[in-house]
Formats: sequence, structure tokens, C-alpha cells
Amino acid sequence: MQSCIENKLSQGILSTRDASIIWMYIAESKSSSGIGTIRAMKLAYTLTSWRRFIGEFSNLDITEVYEGIAKLKEGKSHKGIPFSQNTIYDHIRILKTFLLWMIDNDLSKLPEKKIMGLKMPPRKMMTKVASDLLTPEEMDAMLRIY
Repeated sequence: MQSCIENKLSQGILSTRDASIIWMYIAESKSSSGIGTIRAMKLAYTLTSWRRFIGEFSNLDITEVYEGIAKLKEGKSHKGIPFSQNTIYDHIRILKTFLLWMIDNDLSKLPEKKIMGLKMPPRKMMTKVASDLLTPEEMDAMLRIY
């Protein structure tokens, strides 16, 4: 988590102010919501990844939020693969929660009602099909390897 934020800072992708805001958010989430290290790392990664689509969190206006979400929906991973519906869902959900936290802590002038109105695409619950699963024979063969 720390290296993710520090890397973006050293690359000039993240401002010192935004890094500080992300740290505060994660610290509060750990203490008040009881999130663990893995979840904190996901928050840090996702929030720093938003820099590809929006500007500094501390200076965002609602139009930039809308445009950033549209860019995310049409965006691709660093490997050139379009983002999955579940990835888009997670990114928007995390951004929405973070921006509402910023508003609540007087760190943003974004209109709360507009942020509350942000919609995520529906999550795909079935991400695997039967052909993706191993047969009992394949499972036995894999267990013999290990």
C-alpha cells in the first residue's frame, strides 16, 4: 500500500496533497470500518489508478468526475485489455465512497447529491462457466503434481 502511493508520488502522477488525503482515508477506514491490509492495498491501488482518468482529487469538479467515469468505461488495462464490468463497478464504488468521505470531511466542494447519484454497472456474479472448472480427473492429476 505504502509503495503504491509512494511510487505514484515519485513518478509525479500523484500530488503530495492527494497522497495525504488517500492516507487519511485509509487510516480512517482501518480504524473505523475495520478494514484489513489487503483491502487497504486495494483502496490505495484503485484510488491512485484513478489518476489515469481524472485530475487531483482535491480540485475535482463534477464534470471531471462524469468524464473520468466515461473514460474508465471505455478504458483498457495496462495490458491493453478492456476493463471487465466488475472492475468498472469496483472502481466507481471506491471512488464514490472516497468522494463522499472527502465531502464529509470538508476536503471537497463536490455536490453530495450528484456523487450519491453515481451509478455502477451491475456486477456479474457468474464469472466462471462450467468449461472453466476442472474435472475430477484434472483435479487428481494436479494434486499428484504437487
